[in-house]
Amino acid sequence: MSTPKNSSRPVSRNEAKWGAALWNAGWTGLPNIILEYQHRLGLDAVDFNIIMQIASHWWEPDKKPFPSKKKMAIRMNVNESTIRRHIAGMQHGNLIRREQRRTKKGGNSELSGTNIYHLDGLIKAATAFVYEKKQDIAASQAARDARAKRKGRAKLHVVK
Repeated sequence: MSTPKNSSRPVSRNEAKWGAALWNAGWTGLPNIILEYQHRLGLDAVDFNIIMQIASHWWEPDKKPFPSKKKMAIRMNVNESTIRRHIAGMQHGNLIRREQRRTKKGGNSELSGTNIYHLDGLIKAATAFVYEKKQDIAASQAARDARAKRKGRAKLHVVK
């Protein structure tokens, strides 16, 4: 954390990178494995964008997100049918589970087009890559350590 000039309020690294205006307007947390392994998870660019749209509405672990397909389509500049088709595909691949929202009287929600989205399948699928990711990180660190050990102190060469 750093402190901005003329302020005693600490600033997070992310706020320092993105700027206070953008950062304080909201952010979305997503594990890097989902970003880095999206192809291996069976996600194309539209699927990944839909996951991001859903994740941007998921604030509490026990309160699942329920963005409308219309809102996602507008944000992504695609048709609602594209959203429906991709969500159905991710549901078929067991990455997303949809749950219809109901009113307290048992009828469909007046917020037509909104489902509750569960990402448990995606979380389970992505978790399968954690061991591989840790191995990649360890191998990269070992390679950096070996290069540093091999190089030793920098040697100066006079160039004429």
